[in-house]
Amino acid sequence: VAMPDTIGHTLLIPLIDRFAIRHPAVELRVMALHPNGVPLALAAGDADVGVVSGAHRHSGVLSTPLATEELHLVGPGPAAPVQAEAIPLRLPLQPDPVAVDEVALYPLVLPAIQPGLRALIDAAFAQRQLRPNLVLEVDAEDAIIELVGSGRAFSIMSFAGVQRFVAAGQLAARPIIDPPISRTLLTARPANR
Repeated sequence: VAMPDTIGHTLLIPLIDRFAIRHPAVELRVMALHPNGVPLALAAGDADVGVVSGAHRHSGVLSTPLATEELHLVGPGPAAPVQAEAIPLRLPLQPDPVAVDEVALYPLVLPAIQPGLRALIDAAFAQRQLRPNLVLEVDAEDAIIELVGSGRAFSIMSFAGVQRFVAAGQLAARPIIDPPISRTLLTARPANR
């Protein structure tokens, strides 16, 4: 099974549990990859099934909807050790939704690679005739989480990718509305197998 490392934190255990019940005699191997790598692993025969977002569909791959994820504005949480040189902003502790118009005011660190989250983010901002207040592009989720947790910037991420940090108080997250930004996750398998 190939899946993006960004969703593996929340989907991995439930998927393994379901698979073990349905196929107890089958040995399972899980590969956590960059989202662009999942279709490549399927095409190369390195994985028999994968989890992709709608933006990462690939020719020669059959897909079935699995789940929809709403994206969130993510900032340092109440327990985050914010650096002195960091921006003096924090998200309110209550998880109230935030409109894209307000998100545009926050300094953001976002992924640069297209397609994927960035394409969805840019489209939502364009719908409101806005541009993200981009201060840095980083194509590594762990690095984005570190930057956000240090108080240097905010980001727009799936809640699944930051849920454990929010629970620990290191990050805070607010769902984005007006317009909401969401992505569809799909199970995918090679059409030729």
